[in-house]
Amino acid sequence: MASIISNYFPQDSCRPPGRPTPDDDTLGDVRNDLVHLFSVSWAEIGWQLRHADSREDLRRAFEPLRGKNNDHLVAPFLKATPLATTGNEVRSIRRALGRVVERRYKAQANCNDPVNMYCEAQTAVMQARAEQLWKVRGELLKRQSTLLAARKELRSAEELEQSLQKQLNELETSFAQEQLVRILAERRCARNPLRLANAMAGLPYLTARVSYGRCSKIECNVWPKFDFRVFQKIESIWNSRERYRDLSIVELYRQEIKKLPKTVRRNKSENPLRKRLANDFGCLKLAIERGLELGVDPDRMPFIILSNFDKNREAPTTALTRTLAASERVE
Repeated sequence: MASIISNYFPQDSCRPPGRPTPDDDTLGDVRNDLVHLFSVSWAEIGWQLRHADSREDLRRAFEPLRGKNNDHLVAPFLKATPLATTGNEVRSIRRALGRVVERRYKAQANCNDPVNMYCEAQTAVMQARAEQLWKVRGELLKRQSTLLAARKELRSAEELEQSLQKQLNELETSFAQEQLVRILAERRCARNPLRLANAMAGLPYLTARVSYGRCSKIECNVWPKFDFRVFQKIESIWNSRERYRDLSIVELYRQEIKKLPKTVRRNKSENPLRKRLANDFGCLKLAIERGLELGVDPDRMPFIILSNFDKNREAPTTALTRTLAASERVE
């Protein structure tokens, strides 16, 4: 498995793939990158992840991330694998692979002297006089035999290493997917990108539960991401609709956005959340209206609204659309 964490370990060609337990710095780096990836794509993946009960559900949930920046972080969860495995089996294959890598290193080293000796004998054949030639050729054949045996051992070690590496990749992929499905089934880790990233960051070298426990203790200075804060506000307003039955959904959003403070109390700067929702209310209004037409599960509606909102904001504009959008702004 082209695992998440392996991309964050320094590359060392001499380190066998026993793969040390990731330290907190490594876990924190992986977790933070996952937080960013999930936050900017929550509208496309959040609903599916909250309802993922199988590996196939998991693959469908992460599919929208394929081709995006840092999609290697979820690549192991986009692969179909029929294998089922346990942590003990994965660790056993890792140890076996470590031993085979050591064998391959030793076989490589054992080829050095036979190569040099064989080359020396070839040179000697060219330098030998007629009466010396039969002895030198005899020595050449002996050295050739030694070299062929050393190379045979190297090929054997390389082939076994490749076989075990392929097996390990499949088992790690299976283990990581199964671990994530199990913890998602508890309906807690998919509530927001940080929780999900905490559970995923250590896979497949840690269980999802251990990863979550360790990462939860590591400060995340990139949280909360602005993109997810937009989703939270859209979701919270939607969830308040039962208290305002006399208002249309669009008017409810207009009312609640008006209530947002115009400045951030800490430094008196403009509130970016209010600015996003108020200035682009025309895009939000259209997103709400299109979402309501779909008749989807009410709990899914915030994801639909955010997805449509983002698409509307990114759509090409004209003088007319910009003027109409300005008229819809919430003051």
